Amino acid sequence: MLGKEIFDQFRLTDEEALTLAAAKLWLMQHDLDKDPDPEDICAKRPVILEYALALHRACEAQFGAEGVPDANPTELRARVDHVSWAPAVRRALGDLPFDKARALCTNWSVVAGMLSKVRRRDRAVLLCVELAVFYPWPQVRARSTRAGHRQAGRCHGRTDHTRLLRGDRR
Repeated sequence: MLGKEIFDQFRLTDEEALTLAAAKLWLMQHDLDKDPDPEDICAKRPVILEYALALHRACEAQFGAEGVPDANPTELRARVDHVSWAPAVRRALGDLPFDKARALCTNWSVVAGMLSKVRRRDRAVLLCVELAVFYPWPQVRARSTRAGHRQAGRCHGRTDHTRLLRGDRR
């Protein structure tokens, strides 16, 4: 069953899945905040809203978690230090109104705290690859191939994902 073992190696844990979802939302918001093009901003806002709503709905569906922290950056970061923290953090986020949960998921200290728990190199590489290929944006307007490449470079060039995984957001 070598094939199944390989497949299992690439399956995300609960903690990794929540970390990846929060990091993607943070990346989307960070990209939006840095985008100077009004048309791009208008096209990106609904994409971020849809993603954030889906993440919040998933958190609302979490039941049976123990040790649910208060929903603030300090408490969430402290809970991430415990084993099997994802259900409790999802429950805390799900109990919040949408805007507050979204604010926490786009708070760098919360996302960095989650990312800092990915300690094994193979798992960090897996998350890094997932973040590197993540491109949720629609095409805003027709562009020549050259302009499209510049746009893709502009969006992807803003964040060095290896630094992100190390917890450095500069």
